[in-house]
Amino acid sequence: MPVFTVSQIINRAAAAADMHDEFVSFEQWLAWLNVERANLQMFIVRHGMPMQNLQVETLLQPDRVALQQDAVALVGVWETRGGRFRQIQIRDFPGNFFQNTGGPSTGPAQFVTVEDANTASTSQMFLRFFPRDPVGTYIAVYAQAPPVLTALTDAMSFPMGMEELMVLKMAKKALVKEESDTEAIDKLITQQEKFIEEFVAARVLTNSGAVKNTDGLERDSWVFEPLYPEVNRWIFF
Repeated sequence: MPVFTVSQIINRAAAAADMHDEFVSFEQWLAWLNVERANLQMFIVRHGMPMQNLQVETLLQPDRVALQQDAVALVGVWETRGGRFRQIQIRDFPGNFFQNTGGPSTGPAQFVTVEDANTASTSQMFLRFFPRDPVGTYIAVYAQAPPVLTALTDAMSFPMGMEELMVLKMAKKALVKEESDTEAIDKLITQQEKFIEEFVAARVLTNSGAVKNTDGLERDSWVFEPLYPEVNRWIFF
């Protein structure tokens, strides 16, 4: 897979925007690059081809558990016991708010939700389980955000020229900052988005020949390995 340095991406974005001076500082280019890199990964995964690393977190006796700070999506949650796994249904917050933290209902969890607890005094998100399980062991699987790039020599990789969308969107931000016309680059962005959508769609169709077994979720059954849900079941943050 092609590898690109921060310097190469910034130079391509500057060329696309026809920036010949230091009108855009390195710090600004780098900030845009980190934003657009994350946006590109999310664009690809939302169209059905996740490439991020998956991280597993063990949760003991869960009730209300803080989310991983660097995660971009919750892939799934399972109770684990004796080498077997039972997938927990993910619900929206109002549909899972049966009791407050430490409430009276206990037992193996049936539902889990992502709770946004951002207030004036805290900026945190949680997993809330119902019922709370005072004895069980669970795992939560997350898709990780890309690491923050900080230096010209830092590197990243994308397949099939997909990084061009990131380059073009950085160039557009530079043109907006300069108060220049963005019509031409908007057309290029649209073309690149269509290219990625077509590539991912072809990949998804190639992988769609089998019927996916969802008994582990729909029938609340135990299996000997986690059945990872399709992207449309992920919860994005």
